[in-house]
Amino acid sequence: INDIAAQFILGKHFLDEAKWREGLEQQKLFSSAANQKLMQDLYIQAHSYLSQADKEGHILAKRYFGLCYIFGWGTKIDKDKGFAMVVDSIAKENAWNKTPQIFAQIGLNKPEFYEALMQQKEKRV
Repeated sequence: INDIAAQFILGKHFLDEAKWREGLEQQKLFSSAANQKLMQDLYIQAHSYLSQADKEGHILAKRYFGLCYIFGWGTKIDKDKGFAMVVDSIAKENAWNKTPQIFAQIGLNKPEFYEALMQQKEKRV
């Protein structure tokens, strides 16, 4: 797909379904080998689409791909890498004045996330 908006939409859709399936696994009631395999495949697809859209300059794709690293969605947790991606997306959009709204929109509205943001922002200076 050569449409970055479509890549983001597909990546976000696959990410949401993978997270939903991961929730099923954590609840144990609907845990199964088939669900685990599907969840892993969905994470792979999500990462692929989000990564491609990010490479082509899609701001939200970069943010959501960063969230994958922050929360360990289908990958090992790497908060430094994840926050660097989120900070880079904010810088590319020049949206520093909208940081609280952006963080609330993507679910990073806890004080420890703001601290990590400031650390990443300082690294950029």
